[in-house]
Amino acid sequence: MYARVHEQTAPLCVHPIYRYPLVRKRIHYAELLQEREAQEVREHTCSCNAQAVSCAADTGRCYCSTKGLAGDRCDKCDNTNHYHADVYNKGACYYDLAVDYQFTFNLSKKEDRHLSAINFRNAPVKPDVDADFSITCSAHARMNLTVRTRADPAERTLFSDLNCTNFRYKFAKSEHAFGVEDNVTLTTFFVYVYDFRPPLWIQISFSQYPKLNLQQFFITFSSCFLLLLLVAAALWKIKQKYDIYRRRQRLFVEMEQMASRPFSQVCVELEKGGGGVGVPAPVALEPCRGGRAAVLSLLVRLPTGGTGRAPPLGGLAVASALVTLGHHHAPPAKRPRHR
Repeated sequence: MYARVHEQTAPLCVHPIYRYPLVRKRIHYAELLQEREAQEVREHTCSCNAQAVSCAADTGRCYCSTKGLAGDRCDKCDNTNHYHADVYNKGACYYDLAVDYQFTFNLSKKEDRHLSAINFRNAPVKPDVDADFSITCSAHARMNLTVRTRADPAERTLFSDLNCTNFRYKFAKSEHAFGVEDNVTLTTFFVYVYDFRPPLWIQISFSQYPKLNLQQFFITFSSCFLLLLLVAAALWKIKQKYDIYRRRQRLFVEMEQMASRPFSQVCVELEKGGGGVGVPAPVALEPCRGGRAAVLSLLVRLPTGGTGRAPPLGGLAVASALVTLGHHHAPPAKRPRHR
């Protein structure tokens, strides 16, 4: 099969569709199609301020390759997501990292598939504390770290083309001037992560934790311990006084209960000589609760020891005993044996 050819005879004419001069020669339709496709590509060349490698074929909207850029031409910063521009570095957008916080960026969404770079910025605010920097990437990525001071607006490279899989570094306060003067930060660090392909996540942090002062720690610990002992001793004393108060209250209640018991008078006839025999009779019998026991009180004559009477008060005393009430069965008498 032979390709169809098109022959033109006007040497200086311009084709009304493809816009190229026609010459008096044979031209294949395949060449015309290639030229048309090339023309369409030229007409739809992406204009993205060198911040994207591709764009939408229908709208020309750029697919920004750096996280934080926004706009159809990647000419703005995504301020709603805390990406801000820099005064000296035009065209770059940075995420401002707060001190003493760890940030995790998950670049696994569908709209992140065109990303290959992300920028961070941090300004330590504590002038007398070292700054600890830490970054971890879940996939292959490269990193550059620069610094800019108030005296020199130009960025100075500290680390270049590093693997950010797991990187840590301490910026000493003796080498860098940290803090803020006249609402202007003295030192600002810039972190550029690039050459990665989503999906991946990035953990990054700048921290300024003060060092532990052992002397101050032990002084504080001893003071707290002694204060705790004093509080415990004071609480123990209060508990002891409360227990004594409770015992006194219980004693008063018992005395009131004893004083409220019924009483009566008993007249006792005493014989001279005291040679009486028989079972002594009680002068008082106070049943207990339940009626199975009672307190039995007797008058007892004390021994005189050969004298007329035993002092004091004629040698008499009241004796009490706890007895059981009710009938008691006498043991059976032994029967005599018959021989």
